[in-house]
Amino acid sequence: MTRSILNTLSLLCLLMMSSGFEYANHSNSGAEFPQILCFRNDDLAVKWPKSRFGEFVERFDGYIPKLTNDERTDLPYEELQSIYSGLQRQHPEKLFLLHYNGEAVAVHKHKQDEKAYHVKNIDAYFPGHWAFGVGSLMKGAVSSSDQTLVVDDDSRFKMRDYVFHNAKEKDGDVSFPTDMVIVALDAEGRRLWDQCEYVSLVSKADGKITVKRGQYGSTSRVFSADRAIVLPILGSAWASNTTWMFNFSIDCPRDSHGDQAADIYARKLIALVKGPKDNPFVEGIGLDLPYFSARSDIDSNHDNVVDGGYVNGVNHWRIGNIKLFDQLRAELGPTAILTGDSHQSTNQRAVGLLNGMESEGLVSHKDGYRGVATAINVHTYWQSFGLESQFSYIADKLMNPQDLEREIQMKEFAHGVSTVLGVGIGLLDPKKYLNNDEYSYLIGKKTKKTGWLGRPASGMKVLNPPGHVSQKGTEFIASAKVLNGRMSAVGQNEWLMKGVDEKHVNDIISFDGGQKEPPVRKGIPLRNVQLMLKDLDLRQGLTVKMDLKSEGTLIGLEDRPKFPRFVMATLSSDVKYEKNKKLNQPHLTCEGVMGAAGWHTNIFYFRAIPKTDAELVIAFEGLGDFRMRNVEFIPGPLILSREFNRGAVVVNLSEQKVSMPIHKGMVDVDSGNPIGENIELAPLDSRFLSREK
Repeated sequence: MTRSILNTLSLLCLLMMSSGFEYANHSNSGAEFPQILCFRNDDLAVKWPKSRFGEFVERFDGYIPKLTNDERTDLPYEELQSIYSGLQRQHPEKLFLLHYNGEAVAVHKHKQDEKAYHVKNIDAYFPGHWAFGVGSLMKGAVSSSDQTLVVDDDSRFKMRDYVFHNAKEKDGDVSFPTDMVIVALDAEGRRLWDQCEYVSLVSKADGKITVKRGQYGSTSRVFSADRAIVLPILGSAWASNTTWMFNFSIDCPRDSHGDQAADIYARKLIALVKGPKDNPFVEGIGLDLPYFSARSDIDSNHDNVVDGGYVNGVNHWRIGNIKLFDQLRAELGPTAILTGDSHQSTNQRAVGLLNGMESEGLVSHKDGYRGVATAINVHTYWQSFGLESQFSYIADKLMNPQDLEREIQMKEFAHGVSTVLGVGIGLLDPKKYLNNDEYSYLIGKKTKKTGWLGRPASGMKVLNPPGHVSQKGTEFIASAKVLNGRMSAVGQNEWLMKGVDEKHVNDIISFDGGQKEPPVRKGIPLRNVQLMLKDLDLRQGLTVKMDLKSEGTLIGLEDRPKFPRFVMATLSSDVKYEKNKKLNQPHLTCEGVMGAAGWHTNIFYFRAIPKTDAELVIAFEGLGDFRMRNVEFIPGPLILSREFNRGAVVVNLSEQKVSMPIHKGMVDVDSGNPIGENIELAPLDSRFLSREK
């Protein structure tokens, strides 16, 4: 045997599994690990001397900066584009993506006058291109100078509509009143989009709203009583800017050139990527917040009825959203890298169309570790059914105050999970990385370079320590209670679940499912077919493993079998991991995914707690048919590991100390100490190991 084959064989035996399983050997295409990306940090490029910043980026495998004012409007973007264009020429080997908002665009800066309105962000769009809520009919005639409008319902406009929640810890309350469009109506009530005016709310009372007229480059107009409607523009606030949402539904109105919002948006992005004279400026786009479904308060087809993007039972928003990605792919070609947020059920699901996904935070913005099984399930799905050219990453963002109290540990944990998954690390804290203190494991003690572990020599392994024996799920599943479905055994440890509705659809007509509970913000109904398991023992921790496959595609996307349905696993509410309810909930819930293109392994992990009769509800999005097989209940702590050409990474996902047997000849990279016959793992511990020569 050659030396390389012997090395690989020895690596495959690094960790002696007592139980568990191994995923297929998927990872970012061509990458060596750890793969480290400079995520944003846009201010440093401007503030630091060019030589220092150049040295800084040399330490990364790529960078994903903000180079346009789509969200932030306070940076010198021409200077940034020049800086990064020069870096691209110097380092063509590094991945270079544009970070761009996939939902909305900035229009106004907090506490600045009208001259600071960023009209250039919206001048290519016409008023019908924005996402609107339900409008209010204007009951009185209005001259071009009137500031007060009489409307039939002033509750549809708010003085605090677009709220920048992150500002509370910095600049105090930052919020904006509703921006609106007044649209003239014809005799049949149709909207005359060529007769519009932008206005902004100043105050409201008793059916009257006071507004600023002729805003955002528009001209004050005359409107007749009962022949105009005032439409609230849906949006939010980020970086102290108002942002307006685009209407990406296929029902979005067309301007005089026949363009919908998605057409103009796509052309802008294509021009940014291609650069002048077909000189590519960046290699692709890291889309931020490209939601798969619309907000639940949207009127997407302009009939003045809230629809959440659904029209006649079909989600027109997501069809339009995918049409946008098709445009981008067709124009940018197969080599462009396209990614989108996909770390939760409301995010993008264009598997097989985009190259991969971003997790903004290991689990989510406000959960650094609790529901980590969600990240495992979603990333492995993208890897299993994605394009041949794959690129995904996890930004190590922490926003939960309790997580920030142990920031170093939480970020090391995220870096370890990212590496065993075979995805990149989006690093938000470059100063510590540059100083080589806390993050020395990312570049290795000897090599001082990224990718020191090399390429994966195996798939990610899900392990249990010795002494924990898994149990087939046959008895648990056979005795489970099923809601909104019928379950039948179709093989050994395999079941078919059929929805109880006659059509067996896996989507619904009403965006909120017709339930009494508040609708999901983005219109994703999850609690349809449900499987209820009782009397689970959580004393040692528990992983519920199952393979899932949908029998059909999402409605309206019949040609997209890879686009997944979401699954939510939730422990009974009487299980208490934390006293704080908001912190307790992420411990109780994790998500999975399944599609019609093939089987996918999902794990739902719950940490140890002294309770022997917990109830688990697994809810499957929609009422469509699906299959389950290889259901297994694995007690004890959950351990991830992966072997690479020059070492290994082991991650303890539990909050217990764990001792694992390990192959001799391994060295802990952080301490430089050799590992004996066992590796001792602290709670929520990531260990990067190199192989002794």
